[in-house]
Amino acid sequence: MKYDYFIALPMSSFSDAEFKEIKVLIKEIINTLKENNSTVYCAVNFNSDAKFIDEDMALKTDIDALMDSNKFILIYPRKITSSVIFEAGVAYAQNKESIYFVKDINDLPYVMKKADCVTNNIAIHTYSNNKFILDTINKAILKGF
Repeated sequence: MKYDYFIALPMSSFSDAEFKEIKVLIKEIINTLKENNSTVYCAVNFNSDAKFIDEDMALKTDIDALMDSNKFILIYPRKITSSVIFEAGVAYAQNKESIYFVKDINDLPYVMKKADCVTNNIAIHTYSNNKFILDTINKAILKGF
């Protein structure tokens, strides 16, 4: 596998200010994972304020990276339409170890709310702040995630 981790977050839903804030969190997560000698794919472009590439390019690039990743991390801050739900479905179909971070479990689509009860490969955590996400990822790494 080319990547140890694939990080998914719904970039299109963020205001410019929120996007700048989430980039800080994602950079911290990536640095934490890389400190543990892990390779990471995330579609966030840290060298630009641009949020997107063309849809056809994004589909190919992101799904290729997801298929070539061992583990999946989802950050889902609120109920929104986003390709991250599709990506989570691909990760599930590929039986990838996954962690979902959601602010409210009820924001997840119906079939995802109890995914952690159906398979041992998915853990769902509710969070109220970014520190919780970082702390949980650090603990998960220590446990072999």
